[in-house]
This record gives sequence, structure tokens and C-alpha cells, in this order.
Amino acid sequence: MKKYFSLNLILFIVLLAGTTLTIFIIYKDIDTPLSLKVIIGYVIYLFYMVCSPSF
Repeated sequence: MKKYFSLNLILFIVLLAGTTLTIFIIYKDIDTPLSLKVIIGYVIYLFYMVCSPSF
């Protein structure tokens, strides 16, 4: 049980960091290839977090 709790905590922290970074990129209107890759990766990760049954 503790293993799943720590894994969910790590995934939740990554989700919050990705959300913060994505909002910052959109707010500052940063238009670089790296920022586009970060946002696409965040959307894929967000889709995984929403569809995963463990969260």
C-alpha cells in the first residue's frame, strides 16, 4: 500500500509541475520548438493521468 501511495504522490507532483510549466509557457507566449514539445508531452501525460484507474 505504501508503494502505491508514494508512486501516486510522485505522479501528482509531476502533474502539478507540468501544469505550472505549461501555464507559464502559455502566459508568456513562449514559441519555441522545445516549448511545443513540452506542451504536447504534458497533454499526453494528462490524458494518461485522467484515464488511469489508479488515480
